[in-house]
Amino acid sequence: MIDERFVFLAFALAMVGAIIYVRGIFQGKVKPNIVTWGLWATAPLLAVAAQVSEDAGLRAVHTFSTAFGPMLIIAAALIKRNAFAKIKKSDYIFGALAVAGLVLWQITGNGYIAIIFAIAADGFAAIPTILKLYKEPKTENGWIFGFGIVAATITLLTITDWRFEEFGFTLYILFITVIMFLPTAFRTVKKFLPKR
Repeated sequence: MIDERFVFLAFALAMVGAIIYVRGIFQGKVKPNIVTWGLWATAPLLAVAAQVSEDAGLRAVHTFSTAFGPMLIIAAALIKRNAFAKIKKSDYIFGALAVAGLVLWQITGNGYIAIIFAIAADGFAAIPTILKLYKEPKTENGWIFGFGIVAATITLLTITDWRFEEFGFTLYILFITVIMFLPTAFRTVKKFLPKR
């Protein structure tokens, strides 16, 4: 395991990915799904609160980065205007499921359960963007997900006490960012392959 202060490097890397994504918004190359990114700015904050209440230590810094990056993205998209992807009916359904997860967490008040609900809420919020990534990968920038993979991996390597409160949300972030990175990675690799 590595020193737990490496979570600050993980935070910095996550912010690099977010800044690259924000630049893509201002260049008109990236169109974020407002439902996904709005909920991604909310659900991790609840996970941070739960981690702090359960003494998860510095791992909460990485979880906070998964909320702060989306906050920057929402702000950039609001400044740019018309930067959002078209919202579909299914986006509202997944958004409602995510909000339901957040409400259930508030009802239980248990830190462990809160992290599970934060993961569920974040996962439901991810579905519209995952679908968009596979249907319209050109509207997304994979760098944010690539840096997210590295940041989550670094954070997991800092864990010495493998309690769910410390690793649960970060392991979920690693899993979801890999899923979201793949379509953009394939698109990038295709550019370098010879055309038939």
